[in-house]
Amino acid sequence: MSCAPTSFAGSETASPPPLDPSAPIAVEGLDAIGEVLRRARRASGQARAVAIASRDLEWLAVRLGLTERTAEGIPVVRFGSGERSGLDATATQAVEKLVALAVLLGGAPLWLVIALLIRLESPGGAFHVAPRAGLGGKPFAFFKYRTMRARRRDGEDGGDAARLSVIRGDIPGFVREDGVVIPKHPRDPRITRLGGVLRWLCVDEVPQLFHVLTGEMALVGPRPYPMAEFDALKAWHRLRSDGRPGITGLWQVAARNQVTFDQSVLLDIYYLANASFRLDLKIIALTPLRMLFGVGSY
Repeated sequence: MSCAPTSFAGSETASPPPLDPSAPIAVEGLDAIGEVLRRARRASGQARAVAIASRDLEWLAVRLGLTERTAEGIPVVRFGSGERSGLDATATQAVEKLVALAVLLGGAPLWLVIALLIRLESPGGAFHVAPRAGLGGKPFAFFKYRTMRARRRDGEDGGDAARLSVIRGDIPGFVREDGVVIPKHPRDPRITRLGGVLRWLCVDEVPQLFHVLTGEMALVGPRPYPMAEFDALKAWHRLRSDGRPGITGLWQVAARNQVTFDQSVLLDIYYLANASFRLDLKIIALTPLRMLFGVGSY
């Protein structure tokens, strides 16, 4: 299998695409990979599929069980066009709304008890409400169970500034006790004891099922970022806003906080590029296992 090399030196001009559209493009570095994807989805105004061969995607191939390789043993990852058929999209939305209604109604007593416990543990409301970036980066009023102590003033929390530095690439990320670099602080002091449990089980996300019913969110998709974080994203990061944000997603079931920020974004982009009803069902089926065992979470 032959590859078409590409580079982004100086003016960041890429070499011509391969004559064979299915031939993988050889790329090094996550930013360069992201730029190839951005150009593939933005250049002609219509997203096109692209295959990328890169040693920097070894982690992705391993986590997703992708076995395609070049003759040199370099993993090949294929990003689709992201286009769903009408039947696929209709089936997906129908399942989303049925699941959302079932969980909200079936667990209603538990959801009310959790809201009460949050109010009893620390001052403030049971829910955290703030604008987040939705489809295309458009803000919407996002809410979830409150898992942190009430803020004193906007911008006063150092954890938020550090998170923005990670997104911009100023610092690589936060280091866990085992030396693994992750995109979020592993021991944020603002998180309450109950909040830590809710986050571990992902129960803090349950109120977002109302967003699924209104169509602002999907059951499966990239997590919606706070607007300050969305504004700090690199150009290729914003590809993750090409689809509706979701409650669970490929990042949650395949990696959680075991990868860097750039890697988490690539997982989201891969999902949007290859989204299907079958993949959504697989992610939905795996999500309860991650909730119960907290794989990769903290």
